Amino acid sequence: MTATFFPNTRYLIQQDPQLWQEIVAAGSEIGYHTRRHTSGMTPEELATDFAAFQDEIRVALNDPSYAIRYVRPPNGLWNDNWMAWASANNLITVCWNVTSVTDDMTYIEAVVKSRDRGGSIILLHAGQNDVKWVENHLAALMWMLDEQSNPYRLTSLSRAWDD
Repeated sequence: MTATFFPNTRYLIQQDPQLWQEIVAAGSEIGYHTRRHTSGMTPEELATDFAAFQDEIRVALNDPSYAIRYVRPPNGLWNDNWMAWASANNLITVCWNVTSVTDDMTYIEAVVKSRDRGGSIILLHAGQNDVKWVENHLAALMWMLDEQSNPYRLTSLSRAWDD
């Protein structure tokens, strides 16, 4: 199982870099979500923030060539500035379509199955409530089946995109 993480580097740099190195070595990836969860930046501010974010990620991973492919605007608030900046830098903007605010797996399964190719992006934060949600629902997510009784895969954006 892999995932795509969108950390803010103000938190990431306070944590053990080895944790992030192991996450990436296991096949997961890191995307851009701004350094301080700041929305409404100009394209110039985004460029500066992204460059610093990428530098901090590369240092934490001990990988000077690590490239960010996916970006997610804070609070899901993309605007013309965000889209122009992302497009100009060949970055893919993603947002979630399922939040962990519900314990209703029937709802989550219905949302996942309603997608054209199947699949969803589930928004989870590192807070206590979301960690508890994962503990309570990971097995159910891993065993969700599509209409043909094939299991869905929990995976990173790059792996899903490449399918």
